Amino acid sequence: MTRNSNSMRLPFVALIIFASVFTTFASAQNSARSSRRSPANRGPQVEAAFKPAFYCKPAVNRIDARKGQTIPFEFRMEPVRENVRVSVRPVALRQFETGAIRADLESPAPAEIILDSKTEYDLQLGEEMILSGKIRLPKNDSDFHSFGILVQDNGYLDDNPTRDGQVTYGVKFVSQYILRCDVTVTNGRGTDINKLEIETAELAEYNGVPSAQVMVFNPTDSTIEFELESNLSREGYAETKKGIKLFAPINSSDNPPQKYITRIFPKTRLRMVSGWPNAIFPGEFAFETRVMRKRKTIFVATTPLMIGPDDFPAQATFASQVSPGIHVHPAQLFLSRQRGAKRFVPVHLTNLSNRKVTLDLAPVDDRGEVIKWLSVRPQQISIAPGAKRKSMLSVTSRADNESHRLAYLNIVELDEEGRYDKQCNLPVAFQGSDPFSPILATNAMRLDTDVEGGAFVVDVMNQSPLPIPISATIKYRSATGNNQTAETGYGKWLLPSSQRRLEFRIESSIPEGELPIELTFADAKSNQIAKREFVLNIEKPVGNDPQLPGSPGTIPDPKVAASSANPNSPSGE
Repeated sequence: MTRNSNSMRLPFVALIIFASVFTTFASAQNSARSSRRSPANRGPQVEAAFKPAFYCKPAVNRIDARKGQTIPFEFRMEPVRENVRVSVRPVALRQFETGAIRADLESPAPAEIILDSKTEYDLQLGEEMILSGKIRLPKNDSDFHSFGILVQDNGYLDDNPTRDGQVTYGVKFVSQYILRCDVTVTNGRGTDINKLEIETAELAEYNGVPSAQVMVFNPTDSTIEFELESNLSREGYAETKKGIKLFAPINSSDNPPQKYITRIFPKTRLRMVSGWPNAIFPGEFAFETRVMRKRKTIFVATTPLMIGPDDFPAQATFASQVSPGIHVHPAQLFLSRQRGAKRFVPVHLTNLSNRKVTLDLAPVDDRGEVIKWLSVRPQQISIAPGAKRKSMLSVTSRADNESHRLAYLNIVELDEEGRYDKQCNLPVAFQGSDPFSPILATNAMRLDTDVEGGAFVVDVMNQSPLPIPISATIKYRSATGNNQTAETGYGKWLLPSSQRRLEFRIESSIPEGELPIELTFADAKSNQIAKREFVLNIEKPVGNDPQLPGSPGTIPDPKVAASSANPNSPSGE
């Protein structure tokens, strides 16, 4: 049975579109004439028209068959202009680390593909041509095969004559398709899946939050279909109730369950990724990677991990930890009696440990003394393993509506005898009716080469009476002339009269000489609250050449619960 896929997805189609581009330069004689009337004196005039010379459908032919069977295939070709000649040939396929598949013109073409007739076609405008052939499936135990066919025209260059005294520059483009036949072997055993190798498994920082990244290698001569799940455990209990499904970056936009079903080519290495749903705090963990096929576990690989205190800096904006496994969010609480603001916010507490815990909650000032203008209910909560509870923090009637104030929500875990054990303090900002404008001061930006790869650093101080969320971005040009940006801060509050070092990692090479840098600060709604400009003197080149981008895909969006309609509020909401 054949299932045709008519969608021309970028991972499966390499399309070099046709275009004709001509640039005309005036001769020296013409340039001596009136510059006001001559368009040539305004610089090169470029006219471009882009369209493919022909279409091929489907991009991917999906077929079900039995091993050893000979199966037919068809693709349809139709030109969009006159005089299109295309060449057709089988090609080997290569899979990249992200899961993208491209033609491998340096490897021998697969002998399993047999074209029915000629390898060149003259396509007539308005007529559809059928490209057909057969595939002889191998008799091995692989449960999946993928075969490629390269279809390419000879290009087209507009033959407009040039005028005397003019220079014409032409660029010839060709249309090229990498067509695929993906064959699912219905009686394939797929026994090679237990030979997959988990080379590395880690929680990497992505936009300030954790992202699971696992490198998988297929040492066999078969294409293998598999699924991957990860879990994190510490001291015998799991940080996540269910395994986190991983996917190849190229499949990040697919819908489940296809998103998580991955096929890895022979002798190929794939990077599997996923955003992590929970905050991860410092400590020793076991990172479990479960290799599965059709929801059945084949084997589990375990990797020890050590998480440091600054590994995921964005977590501080939306989660905190009372003790190992006891999480609380949000980590920053904003209250106000102003119109449109919130007088109370929920505080969510989660027990990811294997023990029952009792927590004591109290609003306190910077000296640890309990204050009366804030109220928390309930003040004491017991949470079973794996359970969640909620408490409400609110402004009491005793609060001064005019003054801006800062307090803390003190959360303490009690031991079995009711004594204070471990604790955390969440900052609480109350914005009164007094005028408020964020005031930030910075020193001169500088280059720190002691940081791996190099970094631009600057110190920022909050001179306001309320906390300010710090989301900072710099813009500069790399050695290649491209605009570069780097971000840090992630919205973590900077308390009044406090100072913080901001570090912007250098991701691309920077030449020596003067380097202008623009620094901007924005609130949670991306409203600019401050801007600085610097010029650094780079004495010698720094940074590295940029690597190919590989997005881990969808990362959970950190959400801060406390919000206000006032754009000048510390929460920025």
